[in-house]
Amino acid sequence: MTQAVGQGGGTRIVLVTGATSGIGFHTARELAARGACVLITGRDPHRGEEAVKAIAAAGGRACAGFIQVDHSTVGANSRLGAAVGERLANLGLPPRLDVLVNNVGGVSPTREVTADGYEATLALNFLAPVTVTHSVLPLLRASGSPRCVNVTSSLGWLARQVPGELLADIQSTRAYVGIRAHARAKLLTAAWTLAISRELAGTGLVAATVNPGMAWTAMTQALTPQVVPSWRYVYPLVRFFQQRGDPAKAAQVCVELAWTGDPAVINGQYVTERGKPGKYPPVVAAPAVQDQVVRTAKDLAQHAPTAYGPRRRSS
Repeated sequence: MTQAVGQGGGTRIVLVTGATSGIGFHTARELAARGACVLITGRDPHRGEEAVKAIAAAGGRACAGFIQVDHSTVGANSRLGAAVGERLANLGLPPRLDVLVNNVGGVSPTREVTADGYEATLALNFLAPVTVTHSVLPLLRASGSPRCVNVTSSLGWLARQVPGELLADIQSTRAYVGIRAHARAKLLTAAWTLAISRELAGTGLVAATVNPGMAWTAMTQALTPQVVPSWRYVYPLVRFFQQRGDPAKAAQVCVELAWTGDPAVINGQYVTERGKPGKYPPVVAAPAVQDQVVRTAKDLAQHAPTAYGPRRRSS
């Protein structure tokens, strides 16, 4: 099999977060089949090792690995870069990443908080990709042509789920509705992606968002009428179509964005489930909003208790 060769030579190295199942797993598996060395993350070591076996088999070689991470905490995400570097060294690979796919996500029917005290849906869908990206940024910069792909959803539909301003009550302290918390977090990620695509323009790093479309995954299964109240009366019909969504097919748009295309064209782009350029909703399109989102993410990351570890907390 022909291995994927990145700029400057060598096998292309990919990290896909939250990839022990669903769209993330199929994205990782297909990238391995195209010749990449793929690292995946997740919470469950057993599921992780099983996923790695399947990914390595698809690639026809053993260059695949699993890193256990609780993506709900800033601390775990901020330490991921070091863990990736160590795993690459163990695999005999150079300390670089060519592609980062921020796939991890989820939604809860009721308001929960993380070890940092942050609303869990916000932490998993927004703070996780932000913190992971900053953690592995030195590895991405070591690549000749790095790209960061942030998995979101249908941004237009998500924008309609968030009443009022995007940054108002982002911790959902006044009222919690699962789909609103999820929509807000994904929109924040989209705004942050646009911000870093501007900030890093000219450095070689490409950042883009992608909507893989409908697929029957654990995330989709969590979208009950409690999470999406507007589906209450049409839920059986919604479920009928959801169950027919193939995660392997949905992953293809993620794979293509991670693998192909002119970096100058892709940077800052929102790609729809059809693989075509989409339009960002006005709520995230303004540079002033994007800059405010960046400041908010930085503030939340800096004040997260898990970011400091036992030694600094006791000082």
